Amino acid sequence: MAQSANVTNTGALQRLRAALVIYIEKAGITIDEVTDDARRIRFWLQGEKLQYWKKEYKSRMKKLEEARSALLSARLGNLTEVSMLHQMAVKRAERDYHEAEEKIRKIKRWLRDYEQKILPMLKQLDKFRTVVSADLPKGVAYLDGALDALEAYNQIKAPTMNDITATESVDLDQEQAEESS
Repeated sequence: MAQSANVTNTGALQRLRAALVIYIEKAGITIDEVTDDARRIRFWLQGEKLQYWKKEYKSRMKKLEEARSALLSARLGNLTEVSMLHQMAVKRAERDYHEAEEKIRKIKRWLRDYEQKILPMLKQLDKFRTVVSADLPKGVAYLDGALDALEAYNQIKAPTMNDITATESVDLDQEQAEESS
């Protein structure tokens, strides 16, 4: 087994470090975008979309009541031809009214699904955000330390055969001097 390492190139570690820094930046941006989109969807459903269909529901209910009232007036006046047009208007108003009811039901179901499915995913995403913003930079710092240590190691001059021979002869001279004394 070798007593020393022979590290001559730290390029792979430098590329890993650079890739990790880029990943941290891109992942942070992506996490922010996903979180923002999820929040926008929730606000859109709770606010704009739900309010729109609630307003439509009231408006369409009013139109349905007006169409039914007009149909009743036409029947009381024994207007057969007009009564047919009024019946069609009532059917159309009923269809529009039921559409608004269905839209409100769907939006409320989407909001429930959001709470049950999207919120848990956002919590997991927050955990991943912690990894990206806290743990991965620690990894970059560790790689920096490793690269510095390897660079320092590379700066150390390896002993040559002359150095080894000179050290051995000095050691032999010292041993002989000790034995003589």
